[in-house]
Amino acid sequence: MRFGISFKVIDEPTIDTSSRTGKLVMGLALIAEFENDIRRERQMDGIAKAARTRREVRAQVSSPARDSQRNLDAHGGWQDRS
Repeated sequence: MRFGISFKVIDEPTIDTSSRTGKLVMGLALIAEFENDIRRERQMDGIAKAARTRREVRAQVSSPARDSQRNLDAHGGWQDRS
């Protein structure tokens, strides 16, 4: 610490920038926030692009049942292996 100043959260002992662990936790939190901001920007860019091309904006939801059905359809259905 260059100026002898540190950040310590009283309610959360793992956030204490005077220790190595606290610096790590703080750094990881900053990286997570950075990645979240990038994801949000890309999502908004995608929504704007879809609006420009007049495509419907909707999330594609995957479910185990739907995935299983797609696999069955792709491989010719159930096969009796007895």
